[in-house]
Amino acid sequence: MPSSTTVRRLTAPVRPGAAAHGAFRRGLFAGVGAVLGLALLAGLVAALVGAGRTASADPTRQFADCIRAQEAARNAKQVKALTTQARDLATRLMPVLGQMETAMPHEGRAPRAAGAA
Repeated sequence: MPSSTTVRRLTAPVRPGAAAHGAFRRGLFAGVGAVLGLALLAGLVAALVGAGRTASADPTRQFADCIRAQEAARNAKQVKALTTQARDLATRLMPVLGQMETAMPHEGRAPRAAGAA
């Protein structure tokens, strides 16, 4: 039987820095897990992008892309032609609109006789 002054130790001795070592180990595992998770996510994104590229190799998609390109070129030509036509029309209408403003002013001024032209 132990004496009353002797205290028997029921737990193992604690090493200095053991708590820090456990925290380091948990941090290490968390870091490795995060890196593996990011690598998995990057692989998934790469697979989806690769699938999109192979889908664009489909002949139907290529034909549709060709039609879209032709329509864009045609639209650009039409916009240019219509812009030129609108500018020409505005140039020819300016004298007429100027005479109409003289004959029928819209700002409350007194009307004057328009020219014969």
